Amino acid sequence: MATQPLRLASSLLLSSLLLSACSPSSKEPTIGAASPATIKLHQDSVQKLSLNDQTDFVNAKRGLIARPEGKIMGPNGDVLIDFDAYQFIQGEAPTTVNPSLWRHAKLNAELGLFKVTDGIYQLRGFDISNMTIIEGQTGWIIVDPLTSKESGAAALAFARKHLGNKDVSAIIFTHSHADHFGGVLGIANPQELIDRHIPVIAPDGFMEEATSENVLAGTAMARRSIYQFGKNLPHSASGNIDTGLGKNVSYGTIGVVPPTRFITKTSEDVNVDGVAFTFYNVPGAEAPAELTFTIPEKKAYAGAEILAQTMHNLLPIRGAKIRDAQRWSNYLDQALVHSAKAEVYFGQHNWPVWGHDQISEFITKQRDTYQYMHDQTLRLMNAGMTPLEIADSIKLPKSLETYFSARGYYGDLRHNVKAIYQFYLGAYDGNPAHLNPLPPQDVAKRYVALAGGADKALAAAQSAFDQGDYRWAAELLNHVVFADSGNTNAKELLAKTYEQMGFQSESAT
Repeated sequence: MATQPLRLASSLLLSSLLLSACSPSSKEPTIGAASPATIKLHQDSVQKLSLNDQTDFVNAKRGLIARPEGKIMGPNGDVLIDFDAYQFIQGEAPTTVNPSLWRHAKLNAELGLFKVTDGIYQLRGFDISNMTIIEGQTGWIIVDPLTSKESGAAALAFARKHLGNKDVSAIIFTHSHADHFGGVLGIANPQELIDRHIPVIAPDGFMEEATSENVLAGTAMARRSIYQFGKNLPHSASGNIDTGLGKNVSYGTIGVVPPTRFITKTSEDVNVDGVAFTFYNVPGAEAPAELTFTIPEKKAYAGAEILAQTMHNLLPIRGAKIRDAQRWSNYLDQALVHSAKAEVYFGQHNWPVWGHDQISEFITKQRDTYQYMHDQTLRLMNAGMTPLEIADSIKLPKSLETYFSARGYYGDLRHNVKAIYQFYLGAYDGNPAHLNPLPPQDVAKRYVALAGGADKALAAAQSAFDQGDYRWAAELLNHVVFADSGNTNAKELLAKTYEQMGFQSESAT
């Protein structure tokens, strides 16, 4: 299976190109600048956070062997990854970026080949995900070969340049998301896999789930992922600075090969090229098919993607099957047992954690975050509250709110709450008016007429914008734009509204 990258013209309303014809009010910020309301929100939002804590920065830099330079190019000469694109992320946070997100973006900007522990290496920054290399008796065991053939090949070549030209002796797919298997053809071609009897290990159900997500719904998800990850935004302090899970997605040539062995039991001991692994099946949480593993000899625990240095998405903006927060929390409870003798944790996104006590705290905080979101959503749901009401009510307790890996750099608390509600009760919120509503364009035209016309609605939106009430401004302007897509003034003000909302957000996506 192979697909060429989608190429869509950038139509994000954040684009400053849409704004050139607008006549801003005296209270409006210039294009690409943060408003006073945004600056104040930034200041207020980080009062409880220890932004100067250096622990994560030490871990993100630890074990660096070499840093890549230049670019990874696509099959048609397009730039897939530019290793220098994020060099602007230095120093204090600019006013256009939430300071907490800026800190996280600086950590993810630590790119290169890293030694995790003896015999285990990671390539970070070659794609949104990490490629992990484990030394076997005869060659390298590759864990997750990134998203595209091009990024996978570049990462492997960089590793060989600095670690020696070893053969690939086995491949492990941790789960069924394309950024963890799509680059396999850059690691080895199908004939080589057959001729050299290279084992390809994956969790039970991998092929079915990979097909479901990347073929049946692949076109829609790929298109939406371009917006989720800001593919066409400029790399700048007012554009693309991070994805939360890593710096960039490589929109190159995606492929897959059928696994030769599936992990079907809850726990399985497998010898892979002389290395003793214990694999654990963790399906139906972060991915429908997923595994984690320990390497006891190296006192290492690999959390795949049930762990990351950020709150995760229970329902990605790009779309996916809704994830079970309760099950996810249970898996993390089990991970505390699986990692009981570990001295290093590494995942397939972000940076590792060293030290048993630190690993236990990391897993515990993540476990408690998903459990708390789940339990509080159900409590308020059973009390009769709707998804939007719950999303505006729930706050994490201080013990979780101030722990950086529980912050919403990729996932978002409000969005996750709505996903939990939908997981149990569906998208319907119990309001009969929402059972069979009119389509958006029809609703918009009627609301605009009720407001006294587009000019009055636009004036109200401008007043809300000037007061920093961007959620209400977006609501009003959305109706005006749906009622008349040719209303340039409304589109321009909506673009500026979205821009400020983007500047305020702690979630990169």
